[in-house]
Amino acid sequence: MDVQQPLVSVIIPAYNRRQFIEKAIQSVSAQTYPNYELLVVDDASTDDTANWIAANYSQVQLIGLAQNTGAAEARNVGIRAAQGELIAFLDSDDYWDETYLAVQVRSLQEHTSASFVFSNHREIQQDGTIKSCVYQPSPNYQDLIHRSLADVFIYTMSAVVVRKSALNRCGLLNSRLIICHDRELYIRLLQVGSLAHTAELLVTRVMHERNISTDYWRWAKYAFMLLDIFFADAKNKAYLPMAPAIRSAWAMIVARRMWQVDRAFWSSSQMLLKAIQAAPKLVTGKLYRRFLSQFS
Repeated sequence: MDVQQPLVSVIIPAYNRRQFIEKAIQSVSAQTYPNYELLVVDDASTDDTANWIAANYSQVQLIGLAQNTGAAEARNVGIRAAQGELIAFLDSDDYWDETYLAVQVRSLQEHTSASFVFSNHREIQQDGTIKSCVYQPSPNYQDLIHRSLADVFIYTMSAVVVRKSALNRCGLLNSRLIICHDRELYIRLLQVGSLAHTAELLVTRVMHERNISTDYWRWAKYAFMLLDIFFADAKNKAYLPMAPAIRSAWAMIVARRMWQVDRAFWSSSQMLLKAIQAAPKLVTGKLYRRFLSQFS
């Protein structure tokens, strides 16, 4: 293997993405970095995604799943099949600038202790406007693990490249987490190495109705499940004193987002108004699970 140009395994999970995936594949094919393999894991699509890829892109290693498993396990299937020293994730409705892999690989070569790297990205909103998403360090957190528990600062896996050796050490994505599996993985990656950041805007994330979830209680379920998983692990006991504040903060995030989605629903429900008022007190597993179960 060329030390200067290690093999990168690009993994695209796809479920009913025939409408979007062509641009993602083309952006990989256009990379200036030459040493990569492209694996598309079709997660039992029903819109002929797999057949279309097979007919049009012979260079793609297509892995078809017999039943839908969700994005986390689809990515895991790709990781297990990957031959590369580095794993690059790309969502089927996103795409890269042509220098993406070259810049990300160089960053990992320069930061030898980093288990993964992420870049800044841009988002094309549904109204056509473009938003730049630029990472900013924050003094409000003890470390990046604390920040990952309390906040989201990597918004898409399409901006992430991981050392496969780090995944071998910390494990693959947790397929129990339908949502938030990426953030849970980042936390474990931070426990086996540092994080590198590329300041360039190298990824385009296309926002549309199929990637904007309005089911915030479902989203909240997995956000709190992530916290359950983390705080139940004995090796994370140093972070336990932070748990009440982190849980309360997420309860308030859920409340604010629900208010934004459906103010009439919130205004008409005394139970939900009381939940907002009680949110800072949601410091135990039993209380916040009760909070969620009342509105599911």
